[in-house]
Amino acid sequence: MRRSNLWKAVGPGLVYAGAAIGVSHLVQATKAGAGYGFSLWWVVLLACVTKYTFMEAGPRYAAATGESLVQAYRKLGPWALALYLLATIGTMFTIQAAVTLVTAAFAGSLVQQFTGFTFSHDPGVNAFVWCLTVQAVVFVTLLVGRYSLLDLLMKIIVTVLSISTVVAAVWSGANATPAPLEFMPPSLASMTAVLFIVSLIGWMPTPIDCSVWQSLWTLGRTEQTLYIPTLREARIDFNIGYLTASILAFFFLALGAFVMYGHGDSFPDAAVPFANKLIAMYRDALGHWATPFITVAAFTAMLSTTLTVTDAYPRLWRHLTEVITPAEQREHESWVIYLIYLLGINALAMLIIGIVALGGYKGFFAFLVNLATALSVLTAPILAYLNHRVMTADFTPAEARPGRLHLAVSYASFACLIAFCVLYVVALV
Repeated sequence: MRRSNLWKAVGPGLVYAGAAIGVSHLVQATKAGAGYGFSLWWVVLLACVTKYTFMEAGPRYAAATGESLVQAYRKLGPWALALYLLATIGTMFTIQAAVTLVTAAFAGSLVQQFTGFTFSHDPGVNAFVWCLTVQAVVFVTLLVGRYSLLDLLMKIIVTVLSISTVVAAVWSGANATPAPLEFMPPSLASMTAVLFIVSLIGWMPTPIDCSVWQSLWTLGRTEQTLYIPTLREARIDFNIGYLTASILAFFFLALGAFVMYGHGDSFPDAAVPFANKLIAMYRDALGHWATPFITVAAFTAMLSTTLTVTDAYPRLWRHLTEVITPAEQREHESWVIYLIYLLGINALAMLIIGIVALGGYKGFFAFLVNLATALSVLTAPILAYLNHRVMTADFTPAEARPGRLHLAVSYASFACLIAFCVLYVVALV
């Protein structure tokens, strides 16, 4: 395997890392460390392990066949494609809304810190306008650069984010203030803790939906470079992204644990105040010098996620349209179909944000994040099952099918995902 060829294959994995390092890391992992210290490290590890085989199916299948997982679902039968479409429709608008809202929160915090500017003193109005602003920037980026610019930006953003997060976590560990002796650690057996743990798993490191996106990004990279990666190269690329996202999750958890755990602070429910509180607590604990690191880590994490998610859904639905509809029956060109879905999906996401943010609901920020993660928990077993069926199907090339160890891990992981789903429902009831 030549290094030049490997470099041509590298890209989709970092796009995946950009999608992964967002709400799950910055919000959920940091809250896990802040609320429970290091006691939930095993939850992060379990989530990353149980999703690996199902997530890897995307680049593995794409590299082996030159097709996406969507095409594979169609080969399984109409029932498989219908299941996938139902799971996707049930989650995509809330996922898009959640990542946009969190990104807008940190954009607003960033501008407010350095300029004092805010659109409105009403948290809902302020959050909504910042969401529109973020979406405008993302639209221009995607429409002007398309995949090439997305690929380049992810390499830069993920590098900056990784360095910033590691430096901040190491420094905070060296200067951490221990929790007071009278502090009582929260119970992990409470309903609140169980719901949080399962929701943390739902988006850690990403929802399983991303496996389909990964197959499309793998094909997109091939179109960009005109180089068809080998199965080994595609897996190496994915492992780079997956390991980066998984390892950084522990650094975000460590940041929350070192800086916040045991000091009695809580996060506001509003979007921009949440971001302000997070960055201010880091600054107070580490010193003003660390503010640029924390701010860069926070904003780039969410910007990378919003860029990738905003690109992924229109790319997915355009592909679905092309798979289902014969070329001679299509009314529009490929890029027009992409643009229609881009505008439509984000318009509905903004409608959701408008309803919860402008409707006077004070806890809209936490509500939207919790709703998105909950839906991902409930749909995870469905998507995992579909990916397992694809990778063991007769139409998948023999060299791409999983071995015995891989299959054993898949079966155990699938059982865990079902258990998480049941546990979540029981805790709610």
